[in-house]
Amino acid sequence: MKGLLADQPTVFGFFMVIVSAAIIGWNLYDDYQATYRNSTDLLSNLARVADEQISGSLRSVDYVMQDVAAEIPRKAGETREAKVAYAKARAQSFLEIRQIFMTDAEGIIQFTTFPTINKFDASKRPYFVNPKNAVDQDRLFITGPVKVRSGEVLFFGTRPLSAADGSFAGVVGASLSLEFFDEVLRSVIPEGKSADRLATINGDLLSRIPNPENYRALSIKKSRGFRAHLISDQQTTVHRTEADTGRKQHVTVFRTLSAFPLVVSISRDYDEIMAAWRSGALLHGLVFLIVVGVTIALVRVWRFSERRAHREAQRLDDSRAFFDDVLETANAMVVGLDPEGCPVIYNSAAEEVTEYSLEELRGRNWFETMVPRKRFPAHWEAVEGAAANNVPL
Repeated sequence: MKGLLADQPTVFGFFMVIVSAAIIGWNLYDDYQATYRNSTDLLSNLARVADEQISGSLRSVDYVMQDVAAEIPRKAGETREAKVAYAKARAQSFLEIRQIFMTDAEGIIQFTTFPTINKFDASKRPYFVNPKNAVDQDRLFITGPVKVRSGEVLFFGTRPLSAADGSFAGVVGASLSLEFFDEVLRSVIPEGKSADRLATINGDLLSRIPNPENYRALSIKKSRGFRAHLISDQQTTVHRTEADTGRKQHVTVFRTLSAFPLVVSISRDYDEIMAAWRSGALLHGLVFLIVVGVTIALVRVWRFSERRAHREAQRLDDSRAFFDDVLETANAMVVGLDPEGCPVIYNSAAEEVTEYSLEELRGRNWFETMVPRKRFPAHWEAVEGAAANNVPL
């Protein structure tokens, strides 16, 4: 039992340290999860905004192409220049559109705003083959990026055309500069060390912010995060990825566009995201060290108090033992009385002289026993008179 009591300060100290570590550890874990979740929520929202803006812009281009495809046949009696002027006027809101063209069912370009490629055979080009062979033809097809003869990297948007009997009649399309996507991505890039990307589902980059000119037509199809996103078959996924420019970790959100086979990804530097959390972790660590220090101080004070109390108790025990020893070895009779006059201290010499044991006298008035009132009435009168007059006996 004494060993257990002596261990109480240590047990208390361990308990305080363990409880403090558990509380601080839980707070750190909870803060980490909240910080990471807030970051991924922000990136997911930005990816959704990018999806809406890019899809909206592509739909606008699609509407322009459909309008041109409907109006050009109606202008059969007009000059080619008039037709080109009309098509350019419809496309003037999109500075990134390089040309608008239409092919026949064989893939031969029959109309274009870029005269030098009129009658060009596009029958083997992906922007013609893909729409022609698709089951669902009532949509805009995105092809590219493609590096053209001028050295510029473009992408194509094409839509199948139908004849009166519903058969395939060719495509209407537009070639656009990849800068078409740059402004949208710039508007949703997070602050700090971040990057936005737009790629086809084949992994070919259409745009990358910042420094888009350095990433035109590069591929991310071998990126683990990109592959994992496609395999997941989910519209939005979150991954830890390596940055394009080094081994630093990024938190990246991938989102497949709602209406087009494109994937937008928005990433942010992991260390930058966790900077505030790490500062909080250092503060929590400092608090933990303070708690440990205070606990150690309390344990030391507790142990010191226990040792001092133990020494006092030991001295008292030694004094009591010494007193008992002196009492028992004294040659004189020693009797101690309580306020009622009953013996409480009674040594062996007193037992020999009075022939009474302490047990026999316990609860009995010493004077009544040793000097009976009936036998010594005069003595009792003198004693009581002295007591009444406060005369010491």
